[in-house]
Amino acid sequence: MSAPSLVERVRTVEGAMAAVSAVLLPLGLVLIVLGWYGASHSSYLFEQVPYLISGGLVGLGMVTAGGLVYFGSWIARGAAQQQRQSEEVAGLLREIRDELQARPASRAPAPSRRTSSNGSPFVATQRGSMLHRQDCAVVAGRDDLRKIGADGGGLRPCALCDPLSADASTTAS
Repeated sequence: MSAPSLVERVRTVEGAMAAVSAVLLPLGLVLIVLGWYGASHSSYLFEQVPYLISGGLVGLGMVTAGGLVYFGSWIARGAAQQQRQSEEVAGLLREIRDELQARPASRAPAPSRRTSSNGSPFVATQRGSMLHRQDCAVVAGRDDLRKIGADGGGLRPCALCDPLSADASTTAS
């Protein structure tokens, strides 16, 4: 694949801004050098001031403007790249969504209500203030659990396993 030509590069906003800055920066530097050269070769102040104004200040303005335009082209290039990446991610997400919608809906098994030997469906840690199902990931593998009755013992239900709604759905069925 060959490199894009100058005309193809300038067709985008960031390309046009880069081309303008590529003209302004060197031209401004040349004007500053010419202004310095003219002012340095004159011993009279009234001859040096026009060189300072026309060469130095105008050149400085062109260099500043060229730098700002180049910075703008850099920002525009980054924004265009970010937009391309966002469109790619959105396309991938659409593909994933379409694949998931095309699959047949499988029903998740209802959570089983396991009870302990004393008939207690819920547990909590020794000093805990939250109510959990016995198969909750928060308390899985812990041996410092205490059994809580079906009333919940005034503890807050865990947001992860949601023991009270699972208990209500299994009790109702």
